[in-house]
Amino acid sequence: MDIEKGDRIVPIMEGADLGTSIVPTLKRIAKPPVPLLPFAECYYETDIPMTDMLVKLYALPDVNPLLTALNQKGLEIRRPHPSERYVLAEWVRQHFHEPWAVGCEVALENKPVSCYIAVEKRQDHVPSDDPYDLPEEVLVGFACYDVDSKGMFGAMGVKEGRRGQGIGTALLLACLHAMKEEGYAYAVIGWVASVDFYANAAGATVIPDSEPGIFRGKLVGSV
Repeated sequence: MDIEKGDRIVPIMEGADLGTSIVPTLKRIAKPPVPLLPFAECYYETDIPMTDMLVKLYALPDVNPLLTALNQKGLEIRRPHPSERYVLAEWVRQHFHEPWAVGCEVALENKPVSCYIAVEKRQDHVPSDDPYDLPEEVLVGFACYDVDSKGMFGAMGVKEGRRGQGIGTALLLACLHAMKEEGYAYAVIGWVASVDFYANAAGATVIPDSEPGIFRGKLVGSV
């Protein structure tokens, strides 16, 4: 992905539902003066602070009403099957960033799978007598957890044109509820730009002095 100065793009680990969130403007820098987060094999600095946030998993809002509302629109939030790994990774690679695609592959290796996807069944499918002739499902979003660190949510992304419809919120809450079921009491959302989105969607609070958090400079094989 070719990203130029002034492009508006979701930073790694942020991935909010862009219809209701703030997205920082990122700018290319030739040699970062401090360790920054890699984007598609480039490095960027943001013009707004990026911080980590903490979520109380024992006080989450109910996700079921949102899932029902999306289902009525033909959208489903579910875990991907292992056989869908390469399709998912390639879709994320095309619409977002290489590190996010790698994160999805890592999430598919976890047990249980630490990823949720949003899919929409194709409406132009013509049923046949074959019980296995099922409508294709079109990807519109994804979210992962337990990828960069245990107990950490992200990344998340929703396809352009489908944002602002509650899909990102549903993906976020589906992941957080799954983390609760797996025994976590709290979750960390790393490198957040849209503080208001996560505060409103999940009651997340800012962790002071958490920039750049666990993230390190780019690993290279030689100097």
